[in-house]
Amino acid sequence: IFGIETKAQDEQAIVTATEEAQNLDLIAVMNLFKESNNLEEFEKLLNDPVKGINNLDLNHDRQADYIRVLETIDGNYRVIVLQSVIGQNDFQDVAVINVERTSQKTVKVVCQGNTVLYGDDYYVEPETEVYVHIYNWPIWTALFAPHYSYYHSPYYWNYYPNYYNHYYVVSYYDYYGRI
Repeated sequence: IFGIETKAQDEQAIVTATEEAQNLDLIAVMNLFKESNNLEEFEKLLNDPVKGINNLDLNHDRQADYIRVLETIDGNYRVIVLQSVIGQNDFQDVAVINVERTSQKTVKVVCQGNTVLYGDDYYVEPETEVYVHIYNWPIWTALFAPHYSYYHSPYYWNYYPNYYNHYYVVSYYDYYGRI
């Protein structure tokens, strides 16, 4: 279970900056990340219409945008970018998952929404603790394996994996009813 933390001035409800951001629930994204075995599987599940996590349509063609996953590594840091493919050479960063290995057994993980889409200081982190025991999430085994090589999605506009089919976005109420 994840909770949203923000640097709010008062107790008002947390809202996203744009309607588009309401079509990609970052809490659901982090739960999916937590359950994935590796980043390739995470990308596949993120774009699975049956799972229904991705309902994002930034190019306004009424179809869910393909979200690709790009990773950079710097020592014990992993920066995992979720990027919407919206045109021939157009990509929009949607969110970033920052992972820092703090010890052999723990990592710090935070998902930050793009400020244009989600507003300032919109981020998701584990509800009970920011520092997660490394053996509790399957993905840590892959990300911190001794000979691990970073993941960079090979997909782009009109070049998608064989398993992927475009699907239509659903209404706000249908989206939140299924996730």
